[in-house]
Amino acid sequence: MELYCLQMLSVLLAITQRNIQCEVQDENIIRYIEKRILGLEDRLLKCEHNVQLFLHEFQELSHKLVSSLEKFSKYKVEVKGEMENMWERLERAEWDIDYLETASSSKAQVVQ
Repeated sequence: MELYCLQMLSVLLAITQRNIQCEVQDENIIRYIEKRILGLEDRLLKCEHNVQLFLHEFQELSHKLVSSLEKFSKYKVEVKGEMENMWERLERAEWDIDYLETASSSKAQVVQ
């Protein structure tokens, strides 16, 4: 019986040691997983921060582009107006040249 008790104690001791080893391994695995999760959370926070920065920069760029397009639209209207004005002046100059040529040729015919 003593032998049986000793064998049972040794089996219980072996099981207890195995359970302790498993618990230590489990704790190590849990710590490792927690560390990895914290690392992932840090990287996600950095990523989110970078996305916010890029979004802000993109919005600023968008506002600048809209402002530039509005300026270009105003310049386009101004240039179009100036071109129309110049076209009218050119037509008047052509008309004046035609008139002067006609007037000078009729004077030359009268003098002869």
